[in-house]
Amino acid sequence: MACFSLGNRYSPVLHCVSIKVYESMILPKLTYGLELIDLPKKSMYCLEAAHLSAAKQIQGLPPNAANIAVLPTLQLWSINSILAFKRLTMLWHILSLPMTSVYKVIVITIFMWLETLPREKSNMYKGPVGLMFQTTVEFGLNHYVRVAMTSGIYSSMLIWKRRIKYVLWEREKYLFSSQTIMYRHSQLYADCIVVGQLWVWWRFCKFKPTYTRKCKVILRIVSGNHVMRQRRCKPGTSAFCQDCCDMVDDSVQHMLFECSGLSECRQHAWQHVLNNSPQALAKQLECMSNICKTHLILCGYGSYVNEWCDLYIVTCNFVCDMYALKLRKYNHMYECVITTFTYLYVCYITYN
Repeated sequence: MACFSLGNRYSPVLHCVSIKVYESMILPKLTYGLELIDLPKKSMYCLEAAHLSAAKQIQGLPPNAANIAVLPTLQLWSINSILAFKRLTMLWHILSLPMTSVYKVIVITIFMWLETLPREKSNMYKGPVGLMFQTTVEFGLNHYVRVAMTSGIYSSMLIWKRRIKYVLWEREKYLFSSQTIMYRHSQLYADCIVVGQLWVWWRFCKFKPTYTRKCKVILRIVSGNHVMRQRRCKPGTSAFCQDCCDMVDDSVQHMLFECSGLSECRQHAWQHVLNNSPQALAKQLECMSNICKTHLILCGYGSYVNEWCDLYIVTCNFVCDMYALKLRKYNHMYECVITTFTYLYVCYITYN
């Protein structure tokens, strides 16, 4: 993990460089040979924890960030899906060997034997071939493999990998949608992220690396690791916004478009966004509701467009400037509260 210490706050390491180093150097060593071993749950948990920790460090997320808000933005699989991909590709490499290969004969014989057993007994069979068989059953590929074995016709490795990736991403989408239900603050994240695609703001950082820090701030806001949510976790605090008199929930939507205490900064920064937007998009933004505008700008306008580079820059500045002002107001209010309580405590000690 020493490679993540490169760079500094003024010239950070490019996001694309960090993820390439992790995918090409760290992740292969982390999972080397594990596709042939039936790992216990504790070991899988440790591997997944290390995988998530590295992804959080790459994106600048705090250690206590929700695990579901880590991998989708980087277009990464979980450790279980990575090992499944390696098992299935290894299986197809063996089946692509000529029939004179003893390895291919052993794999086909064991597969055909496991097909005749009930599911409970076949799951009890341990070993590399048993793990491959269980993986094909888990992802619904056993019928495809059985037909290829009986006919002797095997598709190319490229087609097989495409099929595996499609199945694995479908499972990742299903797990993501089922996990977001358990987290209230992850609803905005689920609306702004497309599982299986690199996050739009990370694509923007490839062309404008100087905005990496600001894109990390946007990710914190989208994933729920912002000051509005942190303030609610403190005892004795209110869920209402303390910077205005509207008595409404202090949410991301309220911070960006509704809070009257931030109206001066918002008016100036939002006008830059409208001026740099295409004419049709600017008219659409003016007609949208606040919640729709929030989702649209935080998801990077749906997909990355190279011609909209200036629009991404002013949008990134708008979100970060609003959040920076909100953070300064919160820190000032917190310092005032601490000073007041300290003064009252000193008075109480003095006169008693």
